[in-house]
Formats: sequence, C-alpha cells, structure tokens
Amino acid sequence: IDDNPEAIDIIRKYLGADYAVVGLLSGEGAVAKAKEIRPLAITLDIMMPRKDGWQVLQELKNTPETQDIPVIILSIVDDMKLGFSLGAAEYLVKPVEKEMLLHKLRNFERMKKIKRILVVDTEPDTVRMIGNLLREAEYQVTTVYNSTDAQHSLHEFKPDLIVMNPTAPEVGFDVIEYLKTEDSLKDIPVILVTHKD
Repeated sequence: IDDNPEAIDIIRKYLGADYAVVGLLSGEGAVAKAKEIRPLAITLDIMMPRKDGWQVLQELKNTPETQDIPVIILSIVDDMKLGFSLGAAEYLVKPVEKEMLLHKLRNFERMKKIKRILVVDTEPDTVRMIGNLLREAEYQVTTVYNSTDAQHSLHEFKPDLIVMNPTAPEVGFDVIEYLKTEDSLKDIPVILVTHKD
C-alpha cells in the first residue's frame, strides 16, 4: 500500500521472483483488499493523502479477519515506537534494501510453520497458563523456569519459537544473548511477555 506507483514497482522488482505482489495506491479499501486476498504480509507507507498509514494500520488491527496479517511499515517517517505500539510487525525506513525486505518476509513464512514452542518464565502460574493455551492450540510445548534450563532446551527440544519473560529473575536477557551468539539458533523468533513496557 503506497500512493507512489514507483515505490510499488520497486517492491515488485525486489520480490517478483519469490512472491506475487499486489499494489494498492491508496489506504482506502485496504481492509477489503486484505480480506479478499489474505496476503502473507502487507507493506504500508505512512505519508498518503486522504487516509494515512497510521489510520490504515489501526483499521487492519481492529478487523478480526485482518488483525493477524503482519504489517511492515515502509516509510521515510522514522517513528518506530508509534508503529510498534499500533501493531506493526516490522518497521523499515526508506530507502529499503532488497535483502532486508526478503529476509523479513521469509521470517513471516517461517512463523507459519511453528510447531514447537519453548516457554521461559520464573512464575509457575504464568508458565502453566501460557503452556496450556498453546497445547490447546495443538503446539508442542516445553516449559522451563530459568535461563540455564532454557539454554539446555534450545539444543534438546529445538523450538521453532520462544515465549519468555526477560525481566524475570533467573531468566534475564541471557537467553537472547545466547541465541544471538549461536548460528544454529539466532533466527528463532522470540515473543517477550513482561509486566514492564
């Protein structure tokens, strides 16, 4: 979604070999189009006449049929904090590099193939609640209560996704730092669940 046809052409050039790209020159009709084609992801410009990207993002996130479609903001406006607070999955400041955009989309594809989830938190009630929710949704789940056990499970259980509380005692950011230093683990997506903003 971009009011500049050239911007859409660039994305089509970048992604055409790997993905079918549908261009929309206005934020109006974005929700209806997203419902119709159910895309893997949506790229969204912010500076558009009539209806800007912030309004479109809010509409997409407030519509049950489109709220789970990942939105990548592609804009000259550098306001990541606002973008993420409104529900953007990624935020890239123009000009956008081809490899970066492809990398983000491949991550979304990988997210769709998630089967095994590692839950890390020191609070037994939280671990039990999240674990039960995920098992009901038919994921394979392993739960641990500290960063040492989490690092062990990364190799034994080999999760596709980690749900963790980095502000909990006995967890901290050790797990994330460990992930980033291991080539075989560094692309595992992490969802942070915490009391702190």
